[in-house]
Amino acid sequence: MTQNFVTVLKEQKILPIIRTDTVQRARELVTAYYRAGARAIELTTTIPEVWSLLHEVHRERPDILIGLGTVRTREQAEHALESGAQFLVTYFLAEDVAEVGRNHHVPFVLGASTPTEVERAAALGSTVVKIFPASTVGAHFVRELRGPRPDVECVPTGGIVPGEIRTWLEAGALAVGLGGALARREPGETDDEGITRRLQSLISLYRATSY
Repeated sequence: MTQNFVTVLKEQKILPIIRTDTVQRARELVTAYYRAGARAIELTTTIPEVWSLLHEVHRERPDILIGLGTVRTREQAEHALESGAQFLVTYFLAEDVAEVGRNHHVPFVLGASTPTEVERAAALGSTVVKIFPASTVGAHFVRELRGPRPDVECVPTGGIVPGEIRTWLEAGALAVGLGGALARREPGETDDEGITRRLQSLISLYRATSY
């Protein structure tokens, strides 16, 4: 599963992250992103009723790698896997979450914002490392990190907008995590067709690149 997760991210280049106030809106965004061609999607623990939604997506869309982000504790990690999550994401060095991932042979992504934290994440077996908050460290952080650690794959997340994707990929990121920037409707839009169309265009654009 680990290799499949990395392969999907490498091809998709964008990891859509869903953080909503209602489970219904999260469900709608899963559908919109799926129609755009996304086959790895991250839900978050802050979504109400996220456990039932995980189970629902895992059951109804078996061709999606559905994961859970903002996982902070061992209990949340275990519950996520029981509910159908296929990968786990944290925003810090959550060693208990790493242990659950290792024990269940499930991909997990630990958060880091300094070289020391990146090294610790790699030592803990993080499948890829989440650079967070990306807007604070900047793309040059990933570029410089690739010098001593070209073997560590990174997914920068936090404050990135679509117009910055290329900069991060050119710096050496495996993919980028995008949240609210993908989920917003433009003025005048009353459904999610525009959201789907914009993500589909981004995936198609960067899938064709050699980053």
